[in-house]
Amino acid sequence: MKALSRELQKLGLSDKEALVYLASLELGPSPVQVISRKAEVNRATTYVMIEALLQKGLMSTFDKGKKTLYTAEKPERLHRIVHAERASVDEKESVIKRLLPDLDAISDAAGDRPKVSFYEGEEGFEAMRETIFSQKVEEMEDVISYDDLNHLLDQSHWKKHSERLKNKKIKGRALFTSESGRKPTTDHGGLWQYKQLPHKLFPMHGELTVYGNHVAMVALRGKIVGVIIESKEMATMVRTLFELAWKQADSYTNK
Repeated sequence: MKALSRELQKLGLSDKEALVYLASLELGPSPVQVISRKAEVNRATTYVMIEALLQKGLMSTFDKGKKTLYTAEKPERLHRIVHAERASVDEKESVIKRLLPDLDAISDAAGDRPKVSFYEGEEGFEAMRETIFSQKVEEMEDVISYDDLNHLLDQSHWKKHSERLKNKKIKGRALFTSESGRKPTTDHGGLWQYKQLPHKLFPMHGELTVYGNHVAMVALRGKIVGVIIESKEMATMVRTLFELAWKQADSYTNK
């Protein structure tokens, strides 16, 4: 009976509903106390389960003298559960079709709202970089703490990243700082330009990248945490600030 009970639960019956139904099916017309003993469910709960099964059309009741007897309907009635679920699904699909135009209109009205995604750890940092290659990107602007980034990524990663930028023909400009004096050694197929800023004047430890309508920022000291903001207006604002910094970068060359 336990195996049959588990199968009935797959049709949407609760465990105790299944036990009461099976007990009633085996007993035939019986009073509650008899069904309760057979199902090994307490009497009060059996009343509740019978009521639920009556509503599902899986049990019926009738009076015999002064007694009220309950009996399970034939197993073919189980089809009613499936039919009821199918009807419910059809109704929900109909409601969705009716609502979609209004919901889409609300979504479109909120289309300018920035979308923000957060990332943590080295895996999160790698996931942030992958978003660049999952979209159609033609140009990028980057502000980099080169020593921190170089410490985090090994040479094989740099090579792979450079090849992907070159293969996708992504152009870019990068402003970078470097305490060690090391400088980027690749121009990604001649598609990238670099300008250095003095670390003493700009002591940052992270990376900021603008691509398309996205602004990505990551802290590279301590716990690695990053955020990507998708907003046309914010990307335009950061890109404008980058342009200003790019034009002024040459004035720091000898400092």
